[in-house]
Amino acid sequence: DGLLHLLPGCIARQILEASAADSLAFVHDKLREIAHGLTPDPVQRLLHQRAAVFLAARGRDEDLARRAEHHRMAGEREPARQCALAAARIALGRFDYGSAEQMLGIFLDLTEHPTPESIAARLDLGSDVYSLTGRTEKARAEYDKALGEARMIADRCGEAESLRALGTQSRIAGRLDEAEPERANVLLG
Repeated sequence: DGLLHLLPGCIARQILEASAADSLAFVHDKLREIAHGLTPDPVQRLLHQRAAVFLAARGRDEDLARRAEHHRMAGEREPARQCALAAARIALGRFDYGSAEQMLGIFLDLTEHPTPESIAARLDLGSDVYSLTGRTEKARAEYDKALGEARMIADRCGEAESLRALGTQSRIAGRLDEAEPERANVLLG
């Protein structure tokens, strides 16, 4: 509130510019970095929180990734996680694998303990991003992590899905000696 009187001067000096009908942005990343460096942490968190609230009020799907980042910078872990996951799902629906990878990564980084939701996110990252973009070893690593996490929290569905993904990956790679035991684990599990 006390900063609003500074906006006209920042616009006149070409520090900020209108980036849409209802938002402002720094004209250069360096200016944003300097402003962040000069702003005390509690004020930064408050500004990020307000930005997230503003973006939420607009109710636009394309703002979800920015909302996730503002919530994260405000120290609001759970809203950041949920916005990142929603943004990832939208990106996957648009076949935007780069954005999906970034948002799923943020979601998983902000996840403190395994949950069925985080296991599903790892499986999505493996199958819907890494496998489809030819990064099979990264896909397999995500399936292995999902399997370990599913076993850690006794999530039988997550364990079965992880084993299915590992078996499918092995079969596609022509490593049938690995695929058969993984398939048997799903059936016997």
